[in-house]
Amino acid sequence: MKKKENTGTESVRVDRWLWSVRVFKTRSLAATACRNSRVRMAGVPVKASKLLRVGDQLEVKKRKSLIRFTVSALIEKRIGPKQASSFKEEHILEEEQTVRAAPVVKSSAQGRPTKKQRRIMESFLNEVERNAQL
Repeated sequence: MKKKENTGTESVRVDRWLWSVRVFKTRSLAATACRNSRVRMAGVPVKASKLLRVGDQLEVKKRKSLIRFTVSALIEKRIGPKQASSFKEEHILEEEQTVRAAPVVKSSAQGRPTKKQRRIMESFLNEVERNAQL
């Protein structure tokens, strides 16, 4: 793939660049992220049509992490993941740690009783009835 040289006049749309370097799976997802203020340049939300130049820095919030990208080269066509790293510099700023919950263990008191438990309950209830009749 050819890298575009920075002549000062060449630029690429933000949504197209984010899609090309595989930050987002589709271009419409990149545009939606811009629309929802998840993509920022210098702390200011950018529109999908904002033009990028080499050296610009973007902050992208994806799921629970904040990632800063520095544009090292311009590209308009989508490329493979190995080649995409040469067009961007990536720095993870924040990543929220997820705490996994303990697995839910079903206790024997939940759900239908087993045959053995049912026999024990029936014998207990029968004995209670006999004592109540006396």
